[in-house]
Amino acid sequence: MLLKILLSSCLALLFICNLQAQHSVKDPLQQKAIWQSCKEEKNAQKAEKCTQEALKAFFQSKVKYPASAIKNKQSGKVSIKLVFSEKGKLLIHETKITKTPHAILGDEVLRIAQLLPTLEAARLQNGKNVKSTYLIPVDFVLP
Repeated sequence: MLLKILLSSCLALLFICNLQAQHSVKDPLQQKAIWQSCKEEKNAQKAEKCTQEALKAFFQSKVKYPASAIKNKQSGKVSIKLVFSEKGKLLIHETKITKTPHAILGDEVLRIAQLLPTLEAARLQNGKNVKSTYLIPVDFVLP
């Protein structure tokens, strides 16, 4: 009797685990959010790399080195995790500084993030638009 109960419990557990595994599998991402000028790339990996480079260039071109950071000789690399919505708009409340040598440099990167244009939305292979993220490094080198 005990063996029968144990066996049926194990079978029930296996069934539940299998059911959860089926529902946790997501459609593979066809493409991440794409910068407008990178849409011409036919290959998804090339478009992603192009977007990564365009985002880096955008941040570097918009940096206004904080005067207090210059005065205090603060420099280094800030990393920002950008989160784009299903419509390609930056979700500033989900965007985070993941690494910064000085808070004032992180604040400058967040300021620039708010200036980002809307990207072409990320989508799954089934065509459904989804959120997308990029991790971008921004260098602060003293003038």
